[in-house]
Amino acid sequence: MKHIFLLLFVFAANLCLIVVFSYAFSNLEGQWVEKLEQLVSQHDGLFVSLGTLFLILALSLYTAWLTNRSVERREAEHRKTLARIKIAEFRQEWLSSIETHFAYVVAVGADTKRKEDEIKEANRRINTILLKMNPREELPRSIFDQMQQIVNADRKSKENEIDDLALKLINDMNLYLKGEWSRIKEDLEDCGISLRSSQ
Repeated sequence: MKHIFLLLFVFAANLCLIVVFSYAFSNLEGQWVEKLEQLVSQHDGLFVSLGTLFLILALSLYTAWLTNRSVERREAEHRKTLARIKIAEFRQEWLSSIETHFAYVVAVGADTKRKEDEIKEANRRINTILLKMNPREELPRSIFDQMQQIVNADRKSKENEIDDLALKLINDMNLYLKGEWSRIKEDLEDCGISLRSSQ
């Protein structure tokens, strides 16, 4: 809006100058070139002042345009950075939720005295975990199958197998979570936020 008013002012000032100089030009004698020489010689200080004024005005407009463009770019980058940070926060909450559900499932699977309602709750949490993971990837499918086996197995008859399966499940889940944490770190580092490695 400011630029429109500024442009209108420049246009009005130029129009006034054209009217004034055309009037002054018509009152001079001689041919066109002679009239121009007389006008310039009589008003040389005015021409220099007006030229300086218009040069400063043009530079001001150009500087304002560059500044606005720069601010718009910075704001766009800032919005992208905030979006990446927000996505990283959502991923972090999502991973924490998966970890909580996973810990419950493993605890129920390892419990020799588990109750039927605990098994039902563990199966509900397995489904929740499945919904939060990508079932098209091999590792999440394997984790899902292992969780189903450990929770629904007869604990008393296959104790050694279940212990081995639980260990493999924990290792696979740690591998999955580590990969997801790496993605969060990359997103944050893309935003210029550096996380110290805990390893």
